[in-house]
Amino acid sequence: MKWFFYRYHLWLTIPLIVGSTLAALRLVPPEQFPAVCVSIVGTGLGITYFLHKQKLEELKLFKDLFEQFNKRYDDFNEELTKISTKDELGPADKAVLIDYFNLCGEEYLYFRLGLVPSQVFGAWRNGKKQWLECPLIKDAWEIEQETDSYYGLTAKVICK
Repeated sequence: MKWFFYRYHLWLTIPLIVGSTLAALRLVPPEQFPAVCVSIVGTGLGITYFLHKQKLEELKLFKDLFEQFNKRYDDFNEELTKISTKDELGPADKAVLIDYFNLCGEEYLYFRLGLVPSQVFGAWRNGKKQWLECPLIKDAWEIEQETDSYYGLTAKVICK
């Protein structure tokens, strides 16, 4: 819903201003009409400014999150590739996987909070699906899922 308001806030504000002005024409005495119109337009512009400013702030936050998550993932990529070729996990491998699962859980948390667009999370989810095709990683994930430590992220959510 938030993304809808951010995308179409101008198209929603204009009818609100026009509708309020038309209502004021019928309900407000003629001598007060100019002042009411100024208030209506000012309110509409204030709403537009607020939504635009909020959108820019969230875009900045998203950019920061996006860069941070991608850098952290890049740090894991080589280790995950090594793990996917092994026959069994060592203690260091388990630690890497837990850190990776924590990253996945954080990404999901920010997605659920509405700070990561669904297109971006969908792309990230596709990457998670690929890693779950590795039996060792999938087994480790199933064990870790039982701890309920990943903000509701489950294999079902990932594979959806």
